[in-house]
Amino acid sequence: MKYFSLFCFLLLFENIAQAQKTKMEWIPIEQLDSLMEKEPRRILFDLYTDWCGWCKVMDRKTYGNEKVAAYLNKNYYAVKINAESKLPIFFNGKKYEYLPDVRMNELAVELLMGQYSYPTTVIMEKDKLSVIPIQGYLSPKDIEPILKYFIEGIDKGIDYKEWEKSFKKEW
Repeated sequence: MKYFSLFCFLLLFENIAQAQKTKMEWIPIEQLDSLMEKEPRRILFDLYTDWCGWCKVMDRKTYGNEKVAAYLNKNYYAVKINAESKLPIFFNGKKYEYLPDVRMNELAVELLMGQYSYPTTVIMEKDKLSVIPIQGYLSPKDIEPILKYFIEGIDKGIDYKEWEKSFKKEW
């Protein structure tokens, strides 16, 4: 009986520890404009589709990673966009509609810059003008230098390849 009680206690402790892990704070795109007015940040768009297996893996392994989530929550506004959403999307004072001929939302078409691949991570600068689409699955160790470069390197005018040489991975 005492082993059963100890087992129950350990199980409860593990569940509490899991619940306290840092989770991604995905921002609804409808809130993005007002948040950017108050505190401009870079934006990370996660473009996915419902049928994309690697999108689901990236959700679980990358965005589910506590260190990735903590860094993104602190430094970016993270927004998930289903590229095939038929609902209109309002962003940056514009209404983006579903385009039946390409079976995608206009915003996804614009952010993907003609390279329709999923998952795609798009980094948007604070000015909402410059976008960098990064195609394919990114593991926590793959996404770390990218995320940190846009916060720690680009503002210093350092080229990515040069910056990456001195970068030390932590995740």
